[in-house]
Amino acid sequence: YVRLCEVMGRMPDSNIWGASYASPEVRWMIERLEWWQVFDMLEEVAEGNSHLDQVVNEAFALSGLAYEMVDGSIYTLDEAGDLLEITGEESATVQRLAGKYSPARKQFEKALEGLHGRPMDLEKAISESVGALEGVARIITGQKDFGKAVDAALSGREGAGALGASLKALYGYASQLPGARHGRHSEPDVTIADARVVVRMAGSAIAYLIDAAEQ
Repeated sequence: YVRLCEVMGRMPDSNIWGASYASPEVRWMIERLEWWQVFDMLEEVAEGNSHLDQVVNEAFALSGLAYEMVDGSIYTLDEAGDLLEITGEESATVQRLAGKYSPARKQFEKALEGLHGRPMDLEKAISESVGALEGVARIITGQKDFGKAVDAALSGREGAGALGASLKALYGYASQLPGARHGRHSEPDVTIADARVVVRMAGSAIAYLIDAAEQ
């Protein structure tokens, strides 16, 4: 009860001194928490409680939520499915963004914050990941225009035309999405899956361009 009051910015009622008195208030507050606050509190409770994973996962399954608790931490199912395989790939991309690529690293880290944060910021995840890709292409080639930078970075490589077109299409998608790279003129119909695939594609493309430049 006291912890919930802290989360919701309420003063605990001094007249509530036992579980039976607190129970109605606890239920009332839980029903008004944001989903990400519930997740944060579940992870708090999970500390030192090795049996909570199963209880939480059963509740997620009954509710149709695509999340899973693993060792007291909550992940989306595709992340938890192979012990954060995707997060490992994203981390590898971050590690590549060192030295002269450090400005792009900050952008890609912001993209990961948007994708994995609570609450998520899907527009930020898309805009920052594609922005990081654009930054890397500019750093490698010195070209300010993204299309020209991609063409220059891939020049002489087999299949450069098709690969370059796919990266330009990714950039175009982010540019057309309201609120991602330009002003919000309508409410974007973006899903977690949309943001996830853009971040992964941008991350893979960043690693590829850096490898190509260093060969």
